[in-house]
Amino acid sequence: MNRPWRIARRTFLRGTAASMALPLLDQMWSSDREAYAATPPLRFAAVYVPNGILMQRFTPATTGSNYALTPSLRPLEPIKSEVLVVSDLHNRVAGELPNLHLAGVASFLTAQFPNGRDGVINNHTTVDQVIAQSVRGQTRFNSLELAAEAGGIEGCDGIPCVYGLTLAWANSRTPLKVEVNAQSAFNRIFSDVSTGPNVGDGELEQRTKLRTSVLDVVRSDADRLRARLGTADRLKLEEYFSSVRELETRLMQATGAGTGQMCKPGAVPAKTLDYRANAKAMLDVIALAFQCDITRVVTFMLGAWESSYVFDFLSVRADHHGVSHHGGDSGNWRDLEAINTWEVSQFAYLAEKLKNMKEGDGSVLDHSALLFGSDVSDGDSHSYENMPTLVAGRLGGAINSGRHIRAPEGTPAANLLLGLMRGYGLTDARFGNSTAALNLKA
Repeated sequence: MNRPWRIARRTFLRGTAASMALPLLDQMWSSDREAYAATPPLRFAAVYVPNGILMQRFTPATTGSNYALTPSLRPLEPIKSEVLVVSDLHNRVAGELPNLHLAGVASFLTAQFPNGRDGVINNHTTVDQVIAQSVRGQTRFNSLELAAEAGGIEGCDGIPCVYGLTLAWANSRTPLKVEVNAQSAFNRIFSDVSTGPNVGDGELEQRTKLRTSVLDVVRSDADRLRARLGTADRLKLEEYFSSVRELETRLMQATGAGTGQMCKPGAVPAKTLDYRANAKAMLDVIALAFQCDITRVVTFMLGAWESSYVFDFLSVRADHHGVSHHGGDSGNWRDLEAINTWEVSQFAYLAEKLKNMKEGDGSVLDHSALLFGSDVSDGDSHSYENMPTLVAGRLGGAINSGRHIRAPEGTPAANLLLGLMRGYGLTDARFGNSTAALNLKA
């Protein structure tokens, strides 16, 4: 009997200066296909929000699986069973620098005191990069570093401002630069692999002038592939193409591309997106990158450190950082709760997209861990106690989701990071100031 035609797992659809990775299809074949199907790749994403959280509207009153969602957690309702809420973790290692927000960002994924003064950087390797190194070479990008808003480079109190400009550090001296434009991030992951990962903006501008899509560029390859796929794989491919097309359309609309004016010779699409559009597009980029195994590790800053963005679309009266210094004022509390609820809704949006991406016997979310947190807990007091912490996804069975748990008194946030590392098969005895790996299944 003839073996069915199979597709290599690393197949790309190619066109001029563009390529598209494919999601996992039934007809993909490799020598370890059965093993891959049984244990799909594990992903990690860290989502950071600035200026702390109004914890009294965030932390559930009871533990276990029957806890009631608090006002700021209500956006999690559709995916409550996929989220672990963790309370009572501290990150006291960050509390010794003059600027407590910078210290919190720099230690968010290191759980260690960030050294360095007067422009001399000396931080630590972040947990995302530890995970990325463990799967180095298995994906096109070892990791992606993204942000919805550029960070400031003033008011750093003698501390290196770079501590607030990224979550990811390859080592103590190497912060990894973030991409803050979703259009550029999209084009980067769909650029031609034969010309390297850092090309593509010019090609995107040319396509938008001509009102073309990356899907149009790879159409010939796609048509040949589609003709050889079974019904289930064709449906999966069309769903993927629809997601790419929808994201491209939103990017073009947000920048004014694709209009009659943009078709004039020499016109260049705008590079600035509305903050909300940029944030949502970045989340879609993350989802596509995970679905197609372009990378397995992402860090995403939903806002800049000490962000002063004004959430006027939420009817918030003042800038985010100012509102976070609430001083017990009921109006500031109301505004901060609105901001926090919106931030949680963005996290929920990403998790739900991954939940709806089928993979093997489950979903991409089933094989992921998405960490949500901030640089401080309460922004008014700059507290590092009871850090706001959510983890979405089951990490291939390493996480028992759908619960609210309280860590034992005095538990450092590093214990959670070490617990996540265990889920990725890493056996390091310690991470940061950890005392033991937090059990995420009990």
